[in-house]
Amino acid sequence: MTTYQAEQIRRFLEAVDKHLRRPVRLVVIGGSAALLQHGARSPTRDIDAFEGNPALVKDAAALAETEIGFAVPIGSAAVADLPLHYEDRQQRPLPHLRRLDVVVPDRHDLVLSKLVRASQADLAVCKEMHEHKLLDPTKLVKRHLDEMNHAIGRQADRDQNLLAAIEFMWDAETADRAQQLIDQRRSHERARRPRRKKRGS
Repeated sequence: MTTYQAEQIRRFLEAVDKHLRRPVRLVVIGGSAALLQHGARSPTRDIDAFEGNPALVKDAAALAETEIGFAVPIGSAAVADLPLHYEDRQQRPLPHLRRLDVVVPDRHDLVLSKLVRASQADLAVCKEMHEHKLLDPTKLVKRHLDEMNHAIGRQADRDQNLLAAIEFMWDAETADRAQQLIDQRRSHERARRPRRKKRGS
């Protein structure tokens, strides 16, 4: 299957922008966002649009393919687990485009979205982003605790995914400190839950 590097994605989106007849906004997530803005190196198979309708760029994409000789597939990511306030921190990797408004999550938000699943490929991209520009483990833990409780899957699994990723990107000592912060928060949350009344009381 064909894969694309950052420069190819940029070139394609610039060509799409030239052929658009009206403004279109795309919120790009996943590997394409990591490539465009956050220094990842692993190629991707497509552009995942979380917000925005890929059908609006269909004609422009076809014209772009004719112009440059290739097209990067643009798909609709109907479901994605991003921090609750990711919209407040979005970035524009291609601010020079005239009609195509491409926005991506900031790097900490994108990492957290990838750690919901935490496949080996996801972890590799997260590490590439970290190597390009160091992430802040405290910021990751805080956003995980404050803004990711809505994500799919078991909370305990999501906590472990984050801790494993922190050890992978930093070291066991950093993961231990993160574990303490998570344990403190989860203990506090359990203490605040109302107790169930015993039957017959």
